[in-house]
Amino acid sequence: MLIKVEDHNAVAVVSFEVEEHFNDPEPLRQVISERMDAGCKDFLLDLENIVYMSSSSLGFIITLYQQLKKQGGRLKLMRAQPSVSNLIEITRLDRILEMFDDPETALRSFE
Repeated sequence: MLIKVEDHNAVAVVSFEVEEHFNDPEPLRQVISERMDAGCKDFLLDLENIVYMSSSSLGFIITLYQQLKKQGGRLKLMRAQPSVSNLIEITRLDRILEMFDDPETALRSFE
């Protein structure tokens, strides 16, 4: 899994470089942990290239959200493909996770 991280002010924008099935959350967990250890608290996950998300990956996102919230951080999602967006809506996670269609609006929401 090729994961790219870009810093936009205090927000780490995490994206997946190729179209993927998000089955194993471990590579993402490592990237996020490194950023959190460096003091980053706000994350924006760009799901544009994720066409499938496993239950373990969804569970990781929930755990990450809770962990960041306890530390005063935030996790938001953007550009989810319809299949992933539907999963998030079916599980009612859209009630706690903010989702955006475009990067500009998503980044502004952290201000």
